[in-house]
Amino acid sequence: MPSPASSLQTRDKILEAAHHVFAMKGFRAATVFDIVSAAGTNQASINYHFGSKERLYHEVLRYSFRRMMDMENVLQTGLEGPPREKLRALVRSMLGAMTLDDGWHQASHRLLMWETLMPSGGLDELLAKEMLPHLKMVAAIVREILGEDAGEESVSIASMWLVGACGFFTQTKPVVDAHFPKGELQSPAELDRLADYLSGLCLNGLVSAAPAAWPASLAG
Repeated sequence: MPSPASSLQTRDKILEAAHHVFAMKGFRAATVFDIVSAAGTNQASINYHFGSKERLYHEVLRYSFRRMMDMENVLQTGLEGPPREKLRALVRSMLGAMTLDDGWHQASHRLLMWETLMPSGGLDELLAKEMLPHLKMVAAIVREILGEDAGEESVSIASMWLVGACGFFTQTKPVVDAHFPKGELQSPAELDRLADYLSGLCLNGLVSAAPAAWPASLAG
């Protein structure tokens, strides 16, 4: 019987291999044989760890999102302290994907493109189990900054704006690389500086918007 550590390594190898295969071929065209060949394992391992190709695909979508958002680090360190510190920690976590290599970035984007063009139901689960809880976490920090009197529409729009502001840096890397020497914004120290700057911009924007409400005519 494999040790827990060995079992975890096998599971991680399958996830990484499946991430690449699903990104290249999409859910429907990818086969279990493709995945086990890339992972250097067998179908029994997929059945043991994930149960089926469909469940593996859903886990790959969640794995990709959590890694892009650096969610494991967020969950380990937590978001504590005053709103300013929570905002900075959140921004830093969302910039963490900039340390991933270009190939991994491209594969993650292709995954979502496949799911958008040829839906398999995986996006619905990703939305329910990862994307919406993440946005809810962002919204909780935004509400602290805007104040308890802020309406739900204002909090929601501000939260989406905040995620989008950070997402630009991780989802349009070719644009970012065109403005900065390649790799300049990938070191932990540079990402810390960028997080400081972006969180300051976001904080100023949120504070200045605190008295405002999302126009009812547009919200409806």
